[in-house]
Amino acid sequence: MLKGSGATVILLVLFRITDWNKLERHLAEINENWFLAALALTLISPLLTALRLKSFLSATDIYVRYGPCALTVLSGSALNLILPARGGDFAKMALLKKETNSNWSALTGVALLERGFDVFALGLIGLLCSAMLGIPSVMAASVCVLTLATAAGLLWLMGKGDSIPFLGDKLERLASTVSRAYKHPKTLAKAVFVAVLCWLVNCLTMGCLLKATTMGTASMLHSLAATPPAILSGIVPVSLWGMGTRDAALAFFLGNNVAWESALAAGFLYTALVYWLLGLIGIPALLSIRRNGDTDNETRQHATASK
Repeated sequence: MLKGSGATVILLVLFRITDWNKLERHLAEINENWFLAALALTLISPLLTALRLKSFLSATDIYVRYGPCALTVLSGSALNLILPARGGDFAKMALLKKETNSNWSALTGVALLERGFDVFALGLIGLLCSAMLGIPSVMAASVCVLTLATAAGLLWLMGKGDSIPFLGDKLERLASTVSRAYKHPKTLAKAVFVAVLCWLVNCLTMGCLLKATTMGTASMLHSLAATPPAILSGIVPVSLWGMGTRDAALAFFLGNNVAWESALAAGFLYTALVYWLLGLIGIPALLSIRRNGDTDNETRQHATASK
C-alpha cells in the first residue's frame, strides 16, 4: 500500500510542476555520444558488481569463483525488475547457497555488509564531490555526512549484534559473519574499494546522461555531488525502480545548475539503463540458474527413488 500510494503522490506532484513539452524535447534531442558513454558504463557495471560480491564473500571466508558471482549479479538485476528497493540484491544471495554451502545467516551477513558499505561508498563519493564544489552543494553534503555517519554506525552495530539485549542469541551468527570480515582488513579494504568504484561508475553514468540531456552543458562535478543522495532517495521503497523519488531528488540537489526537465529526463534514462536494460540482460542468467536447480532436484529425486 505504501509503495502504491507513495508512487501516486510523487507522480501527481511531478505532473503538476513539470513542463512535459520540455521533457519530451530533452529526451528527443539527447546527445548520442554522451548517451553511448552512459550505455558503455552501464554494461561495465555488472562486471564490477560481480567482483564486489566476490570480494565481500572472500572477506568472510566464503570463496566463490568469479563466474557464479557474475551469474548471481545478473540474476539479481532481473529480480530488481519486480522487487522494490533493489530487493534483488538481497534475493540473489539465495542463489549462492548451493554454490557456497553456507548457512542463511552467513549469506545474510554478507548481503548486509555489502549493502552497508554500498551506502557508505555513496555517501563518501557525494561528500568529496560536494566538498570540491563548496557552498553550492551544502544540502547534498549534509545528506552525505548523515549517510556516512548512519552507515558507519550500522556497520559497527552489525559486528556487535550478539551483544544486543534480547536479540543477541538470534543475531549471533550474523554478528559472527560480519566480525569475521573485520578480522581481514586487507581483503575488506579491497572489497570496499571495489564498492566505491562500482558506485562511482553508477554516478558517472548519471553524469553522462545529464550531459546527454543538456547537450553537454551540465557540470560533471555537480552531477557527481547530486547523484549519490538522489540514488539513496531512490532506494526508499515508495515506487518501483526509484522512479519519481530519485528523479525529483536529483533535480532538487542539482538546484539551478540543470533545468528540472533535464534532470527528470536523465533520471528516466538512468532507470531505463540500470534497471530495465540490465534486468532484461539478467533474465537468461536467472532462468539458467533456476533450470540448473530444477535439474539437480530431479537428479536427487531419482537417486533417492533408486535406493
